[in-house]
Amino acid sequence: MLVNALEEYANIPMIRSYTDRPRRTPDEVGHTFLEKSDYDLLKESEMIARTCWNGVRYCCLASDVQAINTYVIDEVGLQMLKKNYSDIYRIIAIRIYRPESDRIKSVGEERVARDKGKFTMELEDFDYVAVNTSGCKLDLITDVWTFIRSEIEKHVGLAGCEEGLSYGTGYAERD
Repeated sequence: MLVNALEEYANIPMIRSYTDRPRRTPDEVGHTFLEKSDYDLLKESEMIARTCWNGVRYCCLASDVQAINTYVIDEVGLQMLKKNYSDIYRIIAIRIYRPESDRIKSVGEERVARDKGKFTMELEDFDYVAVNTSGCKLDLITDVWTFIRSEIEKHVGLAGCEEGLSYGTGYAERD
């Protein structure tokens, strides 16, 4: 996944959503997996983004946000985050396009079919759209990292220091 590569090679930590869904595989990472009863104990007032995707809840807490990080989020969560927290965080929204055949290879036909029609935001609503037509993950990672790095340099340069600035990136794949 793109955010894993950004975490490993660019040192940008990924926010791991809290979710009440079970792991798809025993070694799955990328989320903090909770029982439904434990998820219910999370305080809504601390959630800066939340969504329910096919009956499964996901959220991010303000305490998870660092000076810079990535966060994989759906459109509902992204819209909530931008509407309610753009005055606190510098939010960079990135949409990733991949050919449907590549997505099917990655997550399966059933999941791709299930997600059809769920990505409805206009491209203009995103700060950057990365199109992975080559199918090469390294090309995509380089493309997105180049954009993120330019945004960081632009905003840190304007502020003079990183103190008090927070950045977040989100991405979604669209048909």
